[in-house]
Amino acid sequence: MATLTVTEARQKLGGWLDAAIAGKDVRIVRRNALVALRPVPLRRDDDALQEYGLTARQLARAHRRIREQIKAERARGTVRGFTGKAEDLRG
Repeated sequence: MATLTVTEARQKLGGWLDAAIAGKDVRIVRRNALVALRPVPLRRDDDALQEYGLTARQLARAHRRIREQIKAERARGTVRGFTGKAEDLRG
């Protein structure tokens, strides 16, 4: 078991996260509270609901609408490729 201050955790955060993923009990002290690091299962089926408040039906409609918008912009020739550079995002 490891109990760390925020400063200690920050210095080697990646290593502490790896330890928690491997099943080691890792806790961080913040003021008068202990916060445990624990992996949580990925639940792809409800990510949109948890993150954005969208139901499966709303997500499907949004997905269709976005695909249609991309298709229309490609037809107009207004879609630009992303090079990975932030300055290319500016219009």
